[in-house]
This record gives sequence, structure tokens and C-alpha cells, in this order.
Amino acid sequence: MENGSLTYNDIFYNNHLTLGNIYLDVPNFINTSNDIIGFSLNNNRTYFLKEGTFTIIKGEAEGAETIELYSGSFLLDYIHPNSKNFEFKISDGNMSEYYILKIYYSNGAIEERKVFSINDLNILEKGKNKINLQLGKGSKNGYIQSNFNLLHGITDNLTFGIGERNLTSVRGKKYNFIENHVLLNTRHKIFPTVIEFKNFYELNKIENSYNLNITQKYKEWQLKLTQERYSKYIYLESDVKDYNSVSLGKSFKDNYFEIGYEQRKVYKFGNGKVKNMYAYWSTYKLSPVYFSLKFQKYLENYYDKYSIYPTISYYGYFSTVLEAGFVKEENKNWDSFYNLKIRKRDAEILKKKLYGDIGIFFKYYGNKNSYVCGFDFNIKLDSFMYTRVTSSVEKGKDKKSKLENSIEINKLIAIKNPLLKLDNSSSVTNSIIYGKVFLDKNSNGVYDDYDIPLPNAVVVVDGNKFETNENGEYMASGISSPKTIELEIDRKSIDPMTKSIFKKLKIKTESSGQLQIDIPVDMISIISGNIYNGLKIPDNKFSRKLALVNIQLIKDDLVVAEVKPEFDGMYFFEDVFPGEYKIRFNYLGQEKIKFTTEEINIKVNTSEEENGGYFEGYDTELINNEVK
Repeated sequence: MENGSLTYNDIFYNNHLTLGNIYLDVPNFINTSNDIIGFSLNNNRTYFLKEGTFTIIKGEAEGAETIELYSGSFLLDYIHPNSKNFEFKISDGNMSEYYILKIYYSNGAIEERKVFSINDLNILEKGKNKINLQLGKGSKNGYIQSNFNLLHGITDNLTFGIGERNLTSVRGKKYNFIENHVLLNTRHKIFPTVIEFKNFYELNKIENSYNLNITQKYKEWQLKLTQERYSKYIYLESDVKDYNSVSLGKSFKDNYFEIGYEQRKVYKFGNGKVKNMYAYWSTYKLSPVYFSLKFQKYLENYYDKYSIYPTISYYGYFSTVLEAGFVKEENKNWDSFYNLKIRKRDAEILKKKLYGDIGIFFKYYGNKNSYVCGFDFNIKLDSFMYTRVTSSVEKGKDKKSKLENSIEINKLIAIKNPLLKLDNSSSVTNSIIYGKVFLDKNSNGVYDDYDIPLPNAVVVVDGNKFETNENGEYMASGISSPKTIELEIDRKSIDPMTKSIFKKLKIKTESSGQLQIDIPVDMISIISGNIYNGLKIPDNKFSRKLALVNIQLIKDDLVVAEVKPEFDGMYFFEDVFPGEYKIRFNYLGQEKIKFTTEEINIKVNTSEEENGGYFEGYDTELINNEVK
């Protein structure tokens, strides 16, 4: 076993506690190892941040098989994560402030998740707090790493944070920072502005560094300014003394265009400045095909280099992403790389019986004259196991090919109830609802030995359908938590003369929770009768009197149903469960009119019946009140 983690969700003020391998939150100017073992208490959510002309999108998704990244309705990229932590790095300038992730889980569930910017994520409402507490040790180098940050909402527009970081880089250099963090969001309707300032005070060397980001929007225009200054203790290792960038972008019709400028003062160049400009363009004109193009040019004389990055993606019958890069350096030939991914979801392997996801991939590196290609295939072998197979071929500079095959098998086990027959259609953070659907012969709401299990009954949970097996058992898994869901039986899947004793149940689930809900189904009967014309008036006038009649069905002093009689005086109560009832007739008009029988007692008993009964003849007569 190389890694593993145990996560407790919402354990403290909506924060999650993770034990084992953790994802360490570090400033971008420190390079630390990723193999950290320890604990982390925070409220991780999917978010994106900008690193120069690239967008970094990070998040967590337990049990995800494929994750697709969209801008609006257009596919930008997709990945197959190897752990619950995932990351996208896309070359789109500052194109979008609105991304959507479509997450396909190994259980077949699909989640759509909005991606928040790091600013939106950290700006808090007045009086709200956010904590990040991490402590761990590198499993290979043994370096101790720790983070502590606390954010507090001063107002709805202003958030202040303070923290301490004790970190060690991969080279063994130790850092001890006091970090101050200020976030301001004006939330202005016409000129919304977000300002983020971070100050890093190095305690050992008594040095200051800071990061400043300002984003200004106006209608479809966006201006972004970034300034970073680093002290000597930092840039001796990171090599960057300061960084400045400015970008201006605008959306128009189905296009987006952006230009930007970057400048770095680099220590290894003798404080020389590395400057470059870029232009970025993307278009939706070819929908459902998305196309983008980025051109970047370095400006200094001693480092002549420019690059072109086109991207084409398509989302429809299958998903396709084609990325390429062309780089030209001084006195060198063009260098290039290509990355092609094609994937078809829910491909029919055996007609109406077996489905799977099939994908192929190809990567070529021009400078190395090497490539990697292969396929991946996943399938649910049966209702209790999920399997994914991957095969790839890699060819390097030595012209030798290397073949790699792998197989991944997932099985979900409920530790609380190991004998529970889970069908592996849930991640460990989701909820599970299970139980039995049965014909309740004695109408007591509890499954007894002489009750009859109902196979092939369909239980609808949160809009998803789950069918019972031959023993009447159902398993509803993959339910997002915590949320309120609805549970009901599909009437079309059971005998029309039977009905569940409840309509829709509203249930509040909990993360990793297992809830047993049995569904008793009882026979239903029809009660009918007539109201006769004892007033001796014409039929048309009698019909008008019947319109003022209300008939109630009462059980245990509660009205369970109300009906109006037909124009000829006949009435029906449908879907009546077994039990003792009272029929009550009410005349709501002002005339002195009454019924010969105002209440009728009835006992509905279907225990000896194979189907519900038809109870009729419960009649009365509408007469004048003066008649005795």
C-alpha cells in the first residue's frame, strides 16, 4: 500500500478532518514534497487560481472515474484522476470566471459542480470564520510541515486572516512565516472590484514579502493586475525576486480576446528581467466544437523565444480534446508536442445488457521523438464490483517500446454492517438507503413471516429508480449528502389494486449514513354509494343541491378523504386501505335539508382476499328537514 486516507466530513463547523495522506496548502513560491502523511482540518472546496497565463483548478472527488472541465457548455479538458485530489492546468489566460466540472463516478452517478475562484472561496460573511490546520511529515524525506490559518469576516465585503507556516522545501530549506491576509470585494454592480493582499513575514531572517492581486470588471471587460515581491531568503531558492503582470480581456458575441504582459526579475540572470507578451483568442462559433489559440513572445534580446498553443475540443456523441504546442527558441528548430484524447461513455458492448466506457489517448513529444499511446476501458462486471482496465505503449529515444497493463477493482464495504450487500454504486461519502418492499397482509406496517415480498418493484429515491430483487429488497446508493431527498414507490411497478401506505417521504441524509426504510404495500379497496332524491324535485334542481354536498371518509377521528357526489348522486372513495372507517354526509347550503342517514360505519377487511375489495351500497337520501 502506497497511500491512503480517512476523511470525516463536517466534523467541526463544516470542516473536514483527513487522516493519512493529505494535500498540503503552500504558497506558490515554495516547492514542497506532495507525499505528506499527517492530518488536515479545513473546508476544502473546488476552486481555481491564476498562475501567470495559466489557470489552475484544484479540488476533491472521492471515487471519480472521469472529470470533464467546461467553460459554459464547452468542453475544455478531461482527466482520469488516480486519487480523490485532482488538478487541471489550462492555458486560457484569464478567460473565464465561471467553470463547471462534470464528475463521472465509478458508480455511474454524475455530478455537476461549479468552480469558485479563490477570492470567492475565501471572502466570508460578517462574523463567519474559516480555519485551515495541517500537520504532517514527508514520507520519504521526513521533513515536518505545518500550516495554521484563520480567516474572519469583518464585514460582508472585508475578510481578514492571520496564520503561521513552518515549511521545508524539497531542498531542505526551512521557512517560518507569519502570514497576514486581507480580502476586499466591493460587490459594486457596475464596477465590481476584488483586492487580495498577502504579507509573508519570515521570522528567522526578519524579512518581508507580499502578493497583491486586483481584479476590476466593467460590463464585458476585465482588468487584472498582479504584483509579487520576494525577500532574499526566498528568491535565493525560488529564483524570482519580483513578478508583475497586467491583462485586459473582453467577451464579444461568441468570442473572447485577451492580451497580457508579464515581467519577472530573475536572480540567476543577474537581476535581469524576463519579459513576455501574450494574446489569447477563443471562439464558440463552431459549436459544439470549441477552439482556442494562444501566442506568447519573449521580449528580451538574450532570450529569443516564442510559442503557439492551439486547442480543439468537441463534446457530443463522444468527447475529444486535441492540444498542441509549437515552440521556437533562438538558433533552434521548432519543437512541438501533441496530446489527443477520445472517449465514448456508455458504449453498448452487448445489446441492452452490457455497457462500458472506452477511451484512447496519444501523446507525442517532438524534442524527445517519443510517444505514449494506449486505451482505457471500464465496466461494471456485475452489481457488486467495478473494474477498470488500462493498457499503454511508450516509446522513448532508445526506440524501445514499453508495454504497461493495469487493472483496478473497486468494492465498497459498509463497516457498520459488513454483511450489507452493497452494489458498489456509492462513494464512501455518500448515503445509502435500503429496505424491503412487501405486501402487508395484516396491515401492521411491519414485515412478518406471512407477508409477501414484492420483486421488480421500483423505488424512486431523489429522482433515481432502484428495482427490488427476488426477495423484495432494494438498495438506493450514491445519494449526495447532506441533503433532503424524497422517496416513493412507482405505482406502475406494483399491482394497480395495491398502494404504498405513504406517498412521498422527505428524508434528511447524513454523510456515509446507512438508513433502512421498509415500504409496506397494502391492498386498496373502493367504497361507493348513492344519494337519492327524497326531495321529489326535478333532476336538474336536484343536481344543484348535490353540488352543495360534501362526503368525508373518517378514520380515528381524522378526515382521510373528501369527495363530491356525481350529478346523479353516486360517489366513490378510491385507494382505501384496510381498517375501520366512518362515512359522514354534510349539506353546505342554507336550506333546511338533511340526510336520512348522516353517518355510516364500515369495516374494510382484505386479509383473506388476493385483491382489494369493492364495498358498495352505502346509500342515503336527501330530504327536507321538516320530514320526520
